[in-house]
Amino acid sequence: SAFFIRSATDFMADVGEVAVKDENFNLAEKILNEAIKNSKNDFDMHYSCEKMIKLYDVMIENNLDYLERYMEICQKDIEVFAEIRKSSHHEYVTIAKRSYKAAIISEDEYNLLMKKAKSDIILPLANSFKVMIELCIVGKNFEKAVELINRGLCYDIPDIDRKKLEYLLEKTENTRNEKKKKKVDERIKRLEDKLGKD
Repeated sequence: SAFFIRSATDFMADVGEVAVKDENFNLAEKILNEAIKNSKNDFDMHYSCEKMIKLYDVMIENNLDYLERYMEICQKDIEVFAEIRKSSHHEYVTIAKRSYKAAIISEDEYNLLMKKAKSDIILPLANSFKVMIELCIVGKNFEKAVELINRGLCYDIPDIDRKKLEYLLEKTENTRNEKKKKKVDERIKRLEDKLGKD
């Protein structure tokens, strides 16, 4: 946004993103790991995690060895996102005040931001949620997928995100229940076969 003061780790993460675009993936990973390691707040951490998620999204297309790291960084970002949701209002106000004091925004802009800050701040769902849910569904880990979807639905998120999650929840729960039913049917069949032989 117009009033956000960039941090050093933000710039580092951006350099990492440039390395991704240049397909220098090893360098990108090193830079982004440093950005994550040196993040001073949840917003910086989230920003760096999102860049790393984009990197691994490209890397696993040719090398599934990165899948575990991909899932780990998504899980890390999901936890960071939870902290951001708790502190977003405070951070928003703090950044606005700091920007006004540094003469980056005018008094009118500052007053407008403070007015907006009084209303509820709705943040979109972090991309890490969507990636992890998809990975869980593809990996047939339906229990974890349902857990993540329900967790995402607990947040105050835009309607478009909520509708997508609700659709995914219904679809995933149906698949999970079909899988459970199939397992039960297979056990019953094995038991019947065993009893028949005896």
